[in-house]
Amino acid sequence: MHQPFGPVQNDAAAAAGAAATAAGAAPYQDFIIRPPERNVTHGTKNRRLVIDSNARDRVLYPNAGRCDIRFNEDYQDVTSIELVQGSIPFIPYNITNFNNKFILQESTTLYDIEIPVGVYTMSTLVTALQSAINALSTVHTYTVSYDSVLTRTITISVVWGSTTGLPVFGLRFGKMECDQQGLPPQYCAGTLGRTLGYSPGAHYTMKQGTVFGTTGTVYINGVGTKFRTDYAVGDTIYIEDDFATPYTIASIVGDLLLTTTVALGSTFTDKVLSTNYVKSAGYAQLTGPDYLILEIGEARRLESSTDAVIDTFAIIPRIDAASTGRIVIHQGSLPNQREIKYFNPPVRLQKIRFTFYNPDGTVVDFYGQDFMLDFSLTLLNQSGKYNTVNSGTMNN
Repeated sequence: MHQPFGPVQNDAAAAAGAAATAAGAAPYQDFIIRPPERNVTHGTKNRRLVIDSNARDRVLYPNAGRCDIRFNEDYQDVTSIELVQGSIPFIPYNITNFNNKFILQESTTLYDIEIPVGVYTMSTLVTALQSAINALSTVHTYTVSYDSVLTRTITISVVWGSTTGLPVFGLRFGKMECDQQGLPPQYCAGTLGRTLGYSPGAHYTMKQGTVFGTTGTVYINGVGTKFRTDYAVGDTIYIEDDFATPYTIASIVGDLLLTTTVALGSTFTDKVLSTNYVKSAGYAQLTGPDYLILEIGEARRLESSTDAVIDTFAIIPRIDAASTGRIVIHQGSLPNQREIKYFNPPVRLQKIRFTFYNPDGTVVDFYGQDFMLDFSLTLLNQSGKYNTVNSGTMNN
């Protein structure tokens, strides 16, 4: 069979190619036409997305606790977003917008009491609380005290000695709609009640029901009263129309009967009782929230019995990082099941709104500091199928 190129010709061609290469010409192999590499049009690909809140519009979003971040690239057909690591400001203040408000009620007048944000001891908090109340009250002069030895409770009281009325006032730490609708009491957003040890709801010096008694005896009888719930042995009480005489409770026999340490000075019927103070039932503690809640656009994935957590993205434990000033998120601090949201159908990603919440649903104030979050994105290799006007987005 005839060979168009024999060994001699091939050797000559190779020698000519080598000589041409040595002379600076393109190698012979560069002129060989090869088939193109196989085009991958299936499966997925991964991208890293690092978010720095410093990139936000500071005019629109002065607080990084809630901000929109727009990306330089338009990510198409995103099938999942996973939190990998991050760094979040640790706010050292123990009084913040999470726990610095409550309502003082005098008759039908409501006063919004707010304590300035800062770092407090119980002593300085008591002083700030007393000053804030007295700055607004138009009826009473108040004192605030803290039992640091036995009960660690807070007592808010009025200076009393009047002969013209009862020392009536109220403190509100809960949602008013719960009272109005007969629902179980819940703390309202930003309340100081949790920190001070007060239970949610309203607390009044004037208690439910009416009372009657006979001069010279130590018995106070109730009608519609709940002495066991409303009072404790040692409490000081005042009787309507005997405004200036304090009586100390010696014993609580039942919800309808209690005794005093001294004999009653008059006979009375169908009167009301009042104390001149409201004491916290639990102990006061100056701590911030145990965790923060991260909401990411439409990446809703969590279920919870807590309204603020429902349909958010992740829970971030607020580990005490006062020495570094940062809460560091890493693989060791993330749950084993991964903080990841899957999308079906895939979504288009141009920007994300990030919101950090306190457990009560208030937006976290980072006080000028920024956060960093590192995400892993999974995208479809084959673009186009979902890139229509009806495709999902995560840009709200």
